[in-house]
Amino acid sequence: MFLFWLITVLMVVVALGFVLVPLMRSTKADADVLDESAVNVAVYRERMAELEADRAEGKIDDKEFARLQLEQQRALLEDDAMVVAKKAGHEGARWVLPALVLVLLPLSSYGLYLKLGASDLLTLPPQAEAANPHGEGSMEGMAIALLQELEADPNNSQGWFTLGRTYTAIGRYEQAAEAFDRVSQILGKEHAEILAQKAQALYFGSGNQVTPQIQAIIDQALADDDMDPGLNGLLGMIAYDSGNFADAVMRWERMLTNIRPGMSEEGIRQAIEMARQQLAGSGGELPAAASSSPASAAAASGQGVFGDKPLKVLVEIDPGLLEQVDGSSTVFVALKRADGPPMPLAAVRLQAGQLPTLVSIDDRNLLTQGVIVDSGEALLLSATLSKSGTAGTKSGDLRGVTSPMTLSEMGEKVIQVNIDSVVP
Repeated sequence: MFLFWLITVLMVVVALGFVLVPLMRSTKADADVLDESAVNVAVYRERMAELEADRAEGKIDDKEFARLQLEQQRALLEDDAMVVAKKAGHEGARWVLPALVLVLLPLSSYGLYLKLGASDLLTLPPQAEAANPHGEGSMEGMAIALLQELEADPNNSQGWFTLGRTYTAIGRYEQAAEAFDRVSQILGKEHAEILAQKAQALYFGSGNQVTPQIQAIIDQALADDDMDPGLNGLLGMIAYDSGNFADAVMRWERMLTNIRPGMSEEGIRQAIEMARQQLAGSGGELPAAASSSPASAAAASGQGVFGDKPLKVLVEIDPGLLEQVDGSSTVFVALKRADGPPMPLAAVRLQAGQLPTLVSIDDRNLLTQGVIVDSGEALLLSATLSKSGTAGTKSGDLRGVTSPMTLSEMGEKVIQVNIDSVVP
């Protein structure tokens, strides 16, 4: 039995439990919000179909149709804003959880595992397994078995590191800190990543309070490597707990720039967005220095390509193609230059099962830093249902594209993208 990896898997399961239970509790609220959004879109489509019919029958002319269409689009935008507000309200607490778990997941220390070079997996001998009164499935038992292994191999730095993570997961914080101290002793240096793990354990043990001892450890870690992702994850958590949402955003965005294998990029982004919402709700402002990219800073300051007027895109699938659609398929909504390279300026990723749906595209969806779009430049919006789940259009994908438009022409209206063709 590979003890190290078994402990790792168990820690992942325990950590995910903290996330999944609250998420499952909020499933009904999510469904209500999604249902309301779908109803709004359905009402809009029904009303537009009526207007199309009235125009075809000569009951209204093109000018009146355009006026009524704009009226319906504004109503849809207002309804969408109400849905977003409701969603933000009940998501507040739940999306903080991924941020708290980011530094708990043992896979986030995969980089250290490789750096230490401890590739020899710890194994539990049969006699130790038989002597383990807690059983194989108990993390407490795993900690005991691992400690027995370390008595025979006291200079195994990865073993002590894993023991420290295990102690943290089961709430034995002081012992976790001691285990991390052993790692530093073996390495002969106090790395920021090790110090961050020690500070994290003591922070949990103090009831999420930063004591002078914890602050001293954090200061030491910052002096060693202030860009360490685990350290910035912890500092972001501390900032969020204290209501300093701007600093939480800054720390978690810095974490993104140095993300390690095994860390959840999507989880970090969700946490950043939640902190931004909390900051906006408290009337605070996000300083430009808290952003890791010009696009993020522009989105926060109301400047950039879109400023404070995000594009609203209604993405639909032609009824004639529904039989070819798997609800779990990935849909990419992209904004591109009409006469430019295939690389999108901005993109949003969805699942086919969410369609039809109203999508917002703003500066946070930009794929390249420092993008400049001229006021008269022609742009295209496309929606691609990818059969492979990867970006880029391939034969057999389903696709819809708008006619060329400028940003000013897109204006404050709903832009419809109908997925109505198969890529040859």
